[in-house]
Amino acid sequence: MVVLMSETKQISIPVTGMTCANCVSAVERNIKKVDGVQVANVNLTTERAAVEYDPSKANLGDMISRIERAGYGIATGEADLVVHRMSDDNDARRLEKTLRGLEGVMEANVTFANERARIRYVPTVISQSELRKAVTTAGFEAIELGGSSEDAERKARQA
Repeated sequence: MVVLMSETKQISIPVTGMTCANCVSAVERNIKKVDGVQVANVNLTTERAAVEYDPSKANLGDMISRIERAGYGIATGEADLVVHRMSDDNDARRLEKTLRGLEGVMEANVTFANERARIRYVPTVISQSELRKAVTTAGFEAIELGGSSEDAERKARQA
């Protein structure tokens, strides 16, 4: 009999709202309830959860749901991109589906009429440059609004 070992994946989730060791325990306990999570270590100082999991059983959305259900938040960033080379609404829907399928993307809204993509994402999992690369790979051109990339996680924590 051959037993195949699933590959594990590691991610860092930026958790907001923790104030004490009990908070850390609550977040760890809830993340570990997700089927497929093997290790969850939460650090109060860095406000991050380091998670090792089997991606065939667990996903980021499941972990975020457990964290939010426990009463804590996730630091997210927002990217507002101008997208060129879309021909019609079908292109916008296709790009939106592509963006929503990326790990770390929580929301994606693409509108053909104003050539914009607004994306809410987890900055410790995916970066703005990776988002722009995905747009390019899908056959479009992405231009970031607002100039250079900011520290999205820091900004989210301040808000």
